[in-house]
Amino acid sequence: MAHFFYLLNLLALFFLAQCASAPDLSPQPSISETDFFSDRPPDSITGDGSPLFKQAQTFDKMLRGQLPEKEITQFLAECKKTQSAGLFCSGFYQRKKLLNLVSEKTSPPIAVQKREVLPLKAEWKDGAITNLKALRNSKIEPLIKGLSGLSQEELVALSKFALQESKCPNRFAVAVGAMLEDFLPVQSHHALIADLYLKGARCAKREPVDRENYLTRAGLLLVWNNQCKKAVSALKRAIPSDAFSGRALYWLAYCQKQTGDSVGAELTLTKLLARQPLSFHALLSSQDLNSDPFQDWLHNRPLEKKRSQRTPQANIFVRQAEVLKKFGFDFSAAIISEWIFSRYKTLEGEFRLHVASLAAPPTAILQIPAVLLAQPHLANRSVMEQMYPRPFFEVFVRHQRGIDPYLLMAIARKESRFNPKAVSWANAQGLMQINPETARQMTGKDSLDLFNPAVGIDLAALHLESDLSRFDGRLPYAIAAYNAGHEVVSRWVQRYVVSDPILFMDLIPYRETRDYTGFVLSNYYWYKKIYTKEPLKLRTSF
Repeated sequence: MAHFFYLLNLLALFFLAQCASAPDLSPQPSISETDFFSDRPPDSITGDGSPLFKQAQTFDKMLRGQLPEKEITQFLAECKKTQSAGLFCSGFYQRKKLLNLVSEKTSPPIAVQKREVLPLKAEWKDGAITNLKALRNSKIEPLIKGLSGLSQEELVALSKFALQESKCPNRFAVAVGAMLEDFLPVQSHHALIADLYLKGARCAKREPVDRENYLTRAGLLLVWNNQCKKAVSALKRAIPSDAFSGRALYWLAYCQKQTGDSVGAELTLTKLLARQPLSFHALLSSQDLNSDPFQDWLHNRPLEKKRSQRTPQANIFVRQAEVLKKFGFDFSAAIISEWIFSRYKTLEGEFRLHVASLAAPPTAILQIPAVLLAQPHLANRSVMEQMYPRPFFEVFVRHQRGIDPYLLMAIARKESRFNPKAVSWANAQGLMQINPETARQMTGKDSLDLFNPAVGIDLAALHLESDLSRFDGRLPYAIAAYNAGHEVVSRWVQRYVVSDPILFMDLIPYRETRDYTGFVLSNYYWYKKIYTKEPLKLRTSF
C-alpha cells in the first residue's frame, strides 16, 4: 500500500515523531496575513507626508477594505477629471479584480478531500488471468490497492503475465514491480523489478514524467545490484522532464565511470550542470568535478531593465508597486506584483526579476527560477537572496533548538514557500506544514496555533532534533522522515541496504519524498552559500 502514494506523488505529509519533552509553546504575538509581507503594521507607517505617500496610503486602505465607498467615489472622480490626478488611478480602475486577488490570498484555506479508490484485483481461471486487459489499462492507484497483501510468490507469478504482455498501456507491470520492492533486500528481485519498470516505460512514451521515473527507477535498482552496464542503457533513455530532475544523468555518469568511460562520465556531468543547474544532482556534480560554476551568480551587478518594452502597459503598475514598497506598504506592493504576473505573460526576463523583487516571497520563489534557467547571466546576489529569502529570520534563530536555522528555512521554503497561512490537502498547516494531530502527539496539547510561525518553527526544530538523533545525524534520512514519517523511513533503511546516502535518497520509493529530500538539501546548500562563509559540502555533510 505504501507505493500507492509513491506512484501518485500524493503522499500526505505524515509527521509521526513523538518526544517526551514538550516544546516551549508559550503564547506568541499573533501574526496576520499582512504581517507576512511586512514587519510594520500599516497604521504605523507615517511616510513623508507627500501627495504621493497619501495616494499610496489611500490605495493600500482600499486593498485592505478599509476605505469608505464615498472616498473611493471621490478618488475616481478626480481620476476622470485629469490624467495627472494620481499614480494609482489605473489601480483603482482594476480594484474589483485586485480585491478578488486579495480575497484569494487572505481567505482561510480549505483542505482537499481524498477520493476513494476501489481496488482492482487479478481474476484467475484455469491458470490464466481473465481480466488482463482491464489491468493493463487501469490507473496505478486501483492496481496498487488490488495487489496489496499478496505474497511475493503471487507477485512473481503475476510479473510473468505483465512481462509477456505486448500491448500498451501496461501500468500493471509497474504496479507489480512497485509491490515487489516491499520484499527487498532479503529476496533478490532487483533485476526482475527493473525489467517490470522497463516494461512500463516502453508504454509510457506519451507520459514523459512517468517514463523518466520508470527508467530511472530501473537504472537505480541495477546500480544497487552492481549491474552498471545494463543500467547505462536504461539511464540514457531517461530524458529529464524538468529543470530539477538530474537524478538519471548523475547515476548515468556514475555507471559510465564504473565501466571505464571516464570521459563520457565527465561529459554527462557537464551536461547535467548546463541543463539542470538548479537541481540537487547538479550541485553534487559540481562538487564531484571540483568546480563552482555558480560563483558568478553571486556578484553584485545590479539589474538595469526595470521597465518593459514588450509590454509597456505593465509599467504603470510596476511604478505603483515600487512606490508602495518604498513607503512600506509591502502587502499592497505584493498584490500589484502578483497582478502583473497573472495579467501579462510575455514579460522580459530582467523585467520579470524586477517585478519579483517587489513581490511576496512565495511569488518570488516561483517566478525567479524560470528566468534564471533561460537566462542564467541575469543572476546576481540580490536575485539569489530573493529566490532564497529569509522572512521571520529572527524567529527561526530564536526557536532553532540547536538545529541550523538555515536548515529550518530550507524546509520552510519547500513546505510553504514561507506562507504562514498555507495548508495542504492533508491539513498540514502553517510555515512548516505541521499536521494538528502530529502537534497533539508531540506536545499533548489539543489546540495550537500552527499558523503562528513561532509555534510551527519550534515544533519543526523538535521534529528534526528527534529524527537526527534517531538516524545517527544522517541529514538525508532526517529530512525524508520530516516528509514521510520516521517509521516509514526506518522501514526503508531496512529495505534499501546501501552505504551511499545519495543512493539511499534516490532509492526512496515515494516519489514525493524522494524529490522533497533533494529539494531541501539544495535549498540548504544555497542558504549556506549565500549567507554564510561555511558552504555545505554535500557528501561530507551526510
